[in-house]
Amino acid sequence: MKKFCFLLLLQLMGIWLFANTNVSYQINGRITDESGSPLAGASVVLENSMYGSTTDSYGNYSISKVKSGIYTLSVSFIGFEKKSLEINVDKDLTVDLSLTPSSIMGEEIVVNATRASNKMPIAQTTLSKED
Repeated sequence: MKKFCFLLLLQLMGIWLFANTNVSYQINGRITDESGSPLAGASVVLENSMYGSTTDSYGNYSISKVKSGIYTLSVSFIGFEKKSLEINVDKDLTVDLSLTPSSIMGEEIVVNATRASNKMPIAQTTLSKED
C-alpha cells in the first residue's frame, strides 16, 4: 500500500509540473505616433528572447506563447525614436505605446551625372515614344 501511494504521489507531481510549465501568456497592443495615427510595420520585440512581431495596418500587434517573467519590450520604426519598456508577464497584457518622431542629420550627398556624347565609346540607343 505504501508503494502504491508513493507511485500515485509521483504521478500527480509529474502531472502538476507538466501543467505548470506549459502556461503561456499573450501580449498585444497598438503602436501609434504622437497624433494617434497607427504605425504600420513597426517592430515589437521582447529583448533577449525569440519573441517578436510587427504591427498591422492599424498599428496592432500580438505576441503569443510568452512564458512568465520580466522582459524588456522594445518598439522601433523608421523615422521614430526607439522606445523600451520593462514589463512583468504574469498574465495576458495589453501594452499601447506612442512613438516620438526623430530626424537623422547626415552628411551632404552629391550626385554627379555626365551626358554621353556621340564620340564616347559607349553603345547608345535612342528611344522614341512608340518604343
